[in-house]
Amino acid sequence: MELDKDFQAQLEKRLEQIGMLDVPTAAFAEQVNRFGGKETVVRMLSRSQLSPGFEKLREAGRLKLSVEALVIQGKYAPLFEDSTVDEALARLFDAGYFAG
Repeated sequence: MELDKDFQAQLEKRLEQIGMLDVPTAAFAEQVNRFGGKETVVRMLSRSQLSPGFEKLREAGRLKLSVEALVIQGKYAPLFEDSTVDEALARLFDAGYFAG
């Protein structure tokens, strides 16, 4: 599926950008290589605990680079169940991503 490949490419691009901010990405990148981007993201968002990378991006004011911000982009909605998108939205909302 083309959309799946596009999501994977965008996820890998974000991982590169996040790595330049000294946010650890090795373990997540390994999972992406092993399971694929979509499956890794679904697994990550099904856990109740926030990732250390999300916390570091929040502290740096760079949540726009987060996996959660990628998931909520409308073009990727067909890849995920509503519950996955809802969880990404909730995490971003709780972190103040949408605050003016």
